[in-house]
Parts: sequence; C-alpha cells; structure tokens
Amino acid sequence: MQLSKAAADKGYVIIGSPVTFELSITRAGEAKIVDSFKTFVKRELPLPAGSDPAGVTAVVVEPDGTLRPVPTEIVERDGRYYAVVRSLTNSAYALVRSTTIDFADLSGHWAREAIDDMAERLIVNGYANGNFRPNAAVSRAEFAAMLIRALGLPQTGEAMSAFTDVKAEAWYGGAVGQAAAYSLLYGGSDGRFRPDESITREEAFAVVMRAAKLAGIQGVTASEDAERILLAFADGAAIHAWAREDVAGAVQAGLIQGSGGRLAPGGAVTRAETAVMLRRLLVQAGLIRD
Repeated sequence: MQLSKAAADKGYVIIGSPVTFELSITRAGEAKIVDSFKTFVKRELPLPAGSDPAGVTAVVVEPDGTLRPVPTEIVERDGRYYAVVRSLTNSAYALVRSTTIDFADLSGHWAREAIDDMAERLIVNGYANGNFRPNAAVSRAEFAAMLIRALGLPQTGEAMSAFTDVKAEAWYGGAVGQAAAYSLLYGGSDGRFRPDESITREEAFAVVMRAAKLAGIQGVTASEDAERILLAFADGAAIHAWAREDVAGAVQAGLIQGSGGRLAPGGAVTRAETAVMLRRLLVQAGLIRD
C-alpha cells in the first residue's frame, strides 16, 4: 500500500511485484552484503506478459517506500519485454508506468523530447503550476540533484561534513554528499559548496565528463589532445586549467557541442540544457537507448 501511494504521488502506477537483488561475499564462513559497486551492474526485470512497454521504467524501492530512478532500457526478446537496469547499488526494484507528461511551457521548445523522456524517467521534475521553466538557470544544488538521479544513486550522503554551507536537513544535502563522495562535484578552497549559485557551463561540462568516466566513457588522455579540441572553439582558451581536460573529454564524447563555435564557459546552464546533457550522458554510456 505504501509503495502504491509513493508511485501514485508521482503520477505512476506499479507494474508487477518488486524484485530484490542482493550480492554477498563470504570470507572465513562470514557473509558480508555488498551494497555498492565501482561500476554499473546489469540486471533484467521481465515485464508481465502482455504488458505495453510504453512509459515503463524501473525504480529502486527505498526502505521507507520512496522511489528512486535508475537508468533503464526496455528490450524485446522472444516476444517478451524486459527492463534492463544498470545500477551502482544493490536494491529492491519495481517497474512503474508514467502517466502522460505534458509541461505547459514546452510547446515548440527545441528540448521538449529530451525533457519529456527524462521526466518519464523521474530524473527531472516540473513545477506545481504544470510548467518546466526550461530557460531558467540551474543552481549547483539543483544540478547535483539531477545528476545523482540520472545515475540512479541514493539521495543520501554526508554533505554536512564535507561542506560548511550545506546543512543536513537541506533538500539537496544528500545529493551533494553523493556527488562529492563520487568526486563529481567539488567545493571551493574555503570549504563551501555554494549551493544556491548558478552552476557555470564550464563547471557543468566538467561534472558531466566526470560522471561519464564513472559510467565507462574514456576521457582525453593527453593534454595536447585537450588543447587541440578546445582551441577549435573561439573561446576555448577561456576554459580554466582545472577543467580543460574534462571539458575537452565532454566535447570528444559528444556530450556537449557548444553553439555558434563557442562554449561560453562562464555562462549559466538552463534546465533544458541540463536535461539534454544528462540524457546524452546516459545514451553515450549505454545506460539507456536513444
């Protein structure tokens, strides 16, 4: 009942029964549960016979009944559909089907298809008034939350011990903690994360490439290659030294493209651009199908 309500609250219905995957290692007769992995582990969940695969995705069922998205690809084999799930954690999984998503302010928007897909996957959310606000700038906290959802990681982490300006009770605290634990997002030398500041394009590009490496995409291996890639853009020289190899890697991997021959590294990243970047990350890493 709790699970059905959690799904209904998000506009989803549960398909079938949850399935629990557990991995343990036995040493000297003592079994130890392995809760997390360094690489994505593949599992398959069969859809109930005769089920329509449209709008179906997999979620992790947390102990409190809340739902967490995980990268999901629907495949057909021998006349039956399966949800292929790739995850960095052991979990109980369920299949859910979304209701129709129709954000009021996306008519004719260039990123509508990507946004709708990511919303169906529970990775991006709209607002209570039915809008998505695609052109709004994204804060560092918001980017961390969307990134962690895209990777299927729990929204839990010790952010309060990592950054002086992230409180335990903050809605983004767990996501920031996870992003820091996986070395995806960093704070400043003063120990602050600056959660409410808009994330710059340079920061977002570098973070997406770090996530891509976690998902198995190879980065740029030589600084000479990074320079060649970046200097193809009119403002490539403006990329800071700390970000150059990751930003070049993101370009090389097809995760970012720039606009008009420019990367605009100091500019803000919009909600639409974030949805598109994260979707490209999942597709290029083979975690979902285009």
